[in-house]
Amino acid sequence: MQNYHNTRACIYARVSATDQVNNGVSVADQIERGKQWCAQNGAILVDTVMDAGASIADRRQLHEMIARATGNGHPYDVILVSSPSRLFRNAALFGQYGQTLGEANVAIVSVT
Repeated sequence: MQNYHNTRACIYARVSATDQVNNGVSVADQIERGKQWCAQNGAILVDTVMDAGASIADRRQLHEMIARATGNGHPYDVILVSSPSRLFRNAALFGQYGQTLGEANVAIVSVT
């Protein structure tokens, strides 16, 4: 098991109207799960990013978060999601962005 004590974390929460209706997973629920994970693992919550867009083209906050995570400032070491599908449902995109984040030493962690 990896030690996340003092790891700088960013919560990424996303929901589309369909997700909320079908699954009952609100942005607030996702953020709360991320906060609980930080408390349980000794991580430091440094940012919370929310997107309401259903498609990749609509998720400006996601792209900005990845740019910050991989840029010179490198403000966090881990991106917390309630499930990997909150980032991407497309496996190829998940792999592409996962590799980019991995090269910057930023992990993606599902809190469920």
